[in-house]
Amino acid sequence: MARIYKRHDGVLDWEESGQDRLQLPRNYHVTHLLCKYTVTHTNAANAVFNDDNLFASINKVEIVGNGNKNLKSIKGTKLALNTILSSTMMPKKVLDTTEGTGKVSEVWFLIPYSMFGTIRGHDTILNTTHYTTLDLLIDFGNKNAVGTNIEITAAKINVYSNALIGYKRNPGEVVKFFKETQTVEPIVNTADEHTITLPTLKLFKQFALVSTVDGVRSDAVIKNVIIKSGTTIILNVPYAALQVENLMQFKPEDKTDLKGVCIVDFMPRGFMTDCLDTRTNEFNTLELVLSVEKIGTKTDVTIFTDEIEITNIVEA
Repeated sequence: MARIYKRHDGVLDWEESGQDRLQLPRNYHVTHLLCKYTVTHTNAANAVFNDDNLFASINKVEIVGNGNKNLKSIKGTKLALNTILSSTMMPKKVLDTTEGTGKVSEVWFLIPYSMFGTIRGHDTILNTTHYTTLDLLIDFGNKNAVGTNIEITAAKINVYSNALIGYKRNPGEVVKFFKETQTVEPIVNTADEHTITLPTLKLFKQFALVSTVDGVRSDAVIKNVIIKSGTTIILNVPYAALQVENLMQFKPEDKTDLKGVCIVDFMPRGFMTDCLDTRTNEFNTLELVLSVEKIGTKTDVTIFTDEIEITNIVEA
């Protein structure tokens, strides 16, 4: 019989274009980290936060075990997206745009270990006792990253863990991880077929595609999405259709939270057996083919991958 154990693990402090590290406890099976990001800032007249608001000042989040095992490597956009997809909303978001100094804004977000949207999320629960070190690293951006006429003067992230004491996997069950990675693809030309090579020998839960034009999320970049392996077409769907499907599936409290975002979810039923398994011989290649339009000075598509990594570790 397992019981929940919640605790405050520590604080990370913002430094412009700097990094802070928090050593995480290594005692229990942990389902997720809950984080509160509090930002103090100065607002000039007509201050406006951008689409990613406070998350835009987080360049990268990493969870690293034993100094070299990277479990998470994502930017702030994915933190917001994870929170929305797992709970349909941003649970608490306070953004102060009034003119003056000493203004305080805050957001809360999740860093999940147990994979959300699955029947058995605890299949990927993180047993932290397997590591001799376990670190949360945050790379922060510049002081003007969050919007127009807004300048960060100080910030901190409080980190809380949600663990299970006495939890045991099923006899003979191997350890699995919920791994998150990202890659940024510059769009330099309008093209009917912009091909991006994806890795194989992996188990994919989903791909989340986030389009930006000059740093602002946009629904005008991607027109169509194809995923294929050789001549085998796995998916061929217009961007607009994927967006409607995403809104119906994830039901965001604020539809604009998914502006510029489309998600290809291979496990809408929640069964891990439905994942895109590219470990077989039929997947010699895996390609994402986008019909795209180059807009503005800088157009990018960020591909966030959610993977299930299976180890050969069997817990006693």
